[in-house]
Amino acid sequence: MVSPCSHIFTPYLTHDIDDLFRYASITNLVKNILATLLGVLIMVSGYLLAGTFLQGSFIISLGSVPSNTIQGIVSMVIGIPIASYLLTVKYVKSFKQISSN
Repeated sequence: MVSPCSHIFTPYLTHDIDDLFRYASITNLVKNILATLLGVLIMVSGYLLAGTFLQGSFIISLGSVPSNTIQGIVSMVIGIPIASYLLTVKYVKSFKQISSN
């Protein structure tokens, strides 16, 4: 049974739920950024270690750090929005449902 005053409280409940989803999407964005930053750090470290081994000099390998860092940041700028968009596509959502079963 619906109370006569329920229409008064409905906008507030809806507003709270919208804030909750907005906060959840911001939290996911922060998690995605932190995860990809960690990936960039691992990538740059790996290339530095491999370059040191292959070229025989740590100093020479340091020359690749700026370009690898730029590569990782550009990948983040391109990849995070594309990944966020793909999560809204019905076809991609079907894979998510299959993997959770």
